[in-house]
Amino acid sequence: MRIGGIASTAAEKFKVESWVGFRFGSLVLVRFAAREGTSSGVLRRASAWALLDHSCPLRKWINLPIQHNLTLDELNMEYFTRKAYDAAQTPKGRKPWQQLEKDYAAHLRSINPELNDCWRQIATEDYSGEPLRVIERPAFDQVIVELMEHVFIFRGVQQARLADLAGGEVLWLMHEIHTPGDGMIELKVLLSDGELRITAEDVRVYHADASQGRIAA
Repeated sequence: MRIGGIASTAAEKFKVESWVGFRFGSLVLVRFAAREGTSSGVLRRASAWALLDHSCPLRKWINLPIQHNLTLDELNMEYFTRKAYDAAQTPKGRKPWQQLEKDYAAHLRSINPELNDCWRQIATEDYSGEPLRVIERPAFDQVIVELMEHVFIFRGVQQARLADLAGGEVLWLMHEIHTPGDGMIELKVLLSDGELRITAEDVRVYHADASQGRIAA
């Protein structure tokens, strides 16, 4: 078995110089930098990811406390990640955030021909700061997301990872649109608590004052 390009049987030869770990239940995702002294006296350096469980030799080899407990939802965003969002609230993080906005704008231009008018509307409008009022899945292929001022009805839903609103007010912070293929469009949303991800064929957007008719729309 090879993990991150380093054979696990040889991994114990390496001395870890730095690492960071993310826990997913019983699994641990580790990003580490290591070095190895070769027979010629040359130091060989390596940097890799390793997905480990508690029975893996590498898990015992690292034998370090996990620094981050994350859910899979917190690794979905491709541009506006929570780390970048939090950093943008500081002076040092504003310039990198502006570059992310430019990169995402270029991404949107590249996928624009694949979007219908409603997907383009979501892609270009700003819903930042709107509280989520309702998230429903009345059918397997349908998801309804109601904000304070907008209602989204997703049809032809292929995948959905929905947020839990039971813990209190959850705000919509940032969102991204992606095109995974096969005619599907993916919405990823960074929330004040967690993330939201929906992959669907189509979406309709309404103002909240029209929410009484949203199921039949």
